Amino acid sequence: MRRRNAALAIVIILLLTFSFFFAVQNFLVSNKISGKPAFYVGVECGYDNVTLCKALIDKVKDYTNMFIVGSTDIAKNVSQLNEVCDYAYQAEMYISIYFSSTQNYSALADHNTTIAQSTLPLGWLRIATSKYGDRFLGAYVNDEPGGNQLDGTALKNTTIPQTAYEDLADIYIANVSNRIQPYQNIGVTTLTSDYGLYWFDYKSGYSAVLAELGGNNGSRQLPISLCRGAATSQGKDWGVMVTTRFYDGRILESGSELYSDLVLGYNSGAKYAVVFDYALTVSDSGQEMVGYQPTEYGILQDEHFEALKNFWAYTQQNPEKYGDVLADVALVVPQNIGFGFRSASDTVWGGNGDATSQAVWVNANQYINQHGDRVDIVYGDPEFIGSIRTHYVTVIELA
Repeated sequence: MRRRNAALAIVIILLLTFSFFFAVQNFLVSNKISGKPAFYVGVECGYDNVTLCKALIDKVKDYTNMFIVGSTDIAKNVSQLNEVCDYAYQAEMYISIYFSSTQNYSALADHNTTIAQSTLPLGWLRIATSKYGDRFLGAYVNDEPGGNQLDGTALKNTTIPQTAYEDLADIYIANVSNRIQPYQNIGVTTLTSDYGLYWFDYKSGYSAVLAELGGNNGSRQLPISLCRGAATSQGKDWGVMVTTRFYDGRILESGSELYSDLVLGYNSGAKYAVVFDYALTVSDSGQEMVGYQPTEYGILQDEHFEALKNFWAYTQQNPEKYGDVLADVALVVPQNIGFGFRSASDTVWGGNGDATSQAVWVNANQYINQHGDRVDIVYGDPEFIGSIRTHYVTVIELA
């Protein structure tokens, strides 16, 4: 009798375990229509050609679930924008659109609900949020605001006193906030991708920031630790964006590297994993193109599509690995230091680094070497120190 009861208990446990496994799997990657997934993987398409955009959607729709319209030409043409977004929607994909402040939309500052539906961007966005429902993920507003600050010319080669850091942080936050506020005023979620100053991007109001991987910054863990730490502390979403690289003659990293980066983002708990694509010319940026030829799919080659397919299979077969890498160590750096974290000599708010930024660099790498992917880098911001202490088991504050 006891053996029978024990066997029955084992069967029940196994049934519950399998039920939980399949429920988690379904939650993460299945059914693009009837429920928002926890994880989005897709392509940002920079083509200025509607036909090519549609071709890319057809190419990836079976192993991605997100499509970002990254062409500023299409994003300022209502009929073309509708055509591409409708096509992606019919392919059961989630949608976002890149809008740049350099486009100088005439209606951007007008929050009147009587704006014509065809007026870009606000009038169109009001309709899009209703038309596409949950499958409209929001507006990708501006690009690399933190990177532009770090590599801009305004403060280049100047030595900035640390007493000015707070003012520079306030100016940066105010400037970025002003650019995204019109979108948020009509209830549209805003996101961007960046390669630095993630903490301050979030403080500016972004709901999600995608940490750029694969670019000239060879590190993977540092941008993830910075972006994930900022998002976790401030209660926001985060992701990864695999973007271009030119330091070894390639336009985009190899397929195997792409796969590894996507898996790293997935295992680290990113909500978004996106690959940047744009139309390739025979002499792109004057760089030698190793193994690249212009195709209808831009810089994406067969190896990259294969990597996306394999990654999609990975998410389906390994739902338990989503967010499996848990950061329980927080390295707290000085509150307003706008450091780029790409090298010991990287800029601070676009000006020269100093002894403090160099010490931060050394400490960040030391703790990442010690704790690996378990460490996040956060800022000693009084507004979020309580959240930091709640989310991390070990909190290490740098002087």
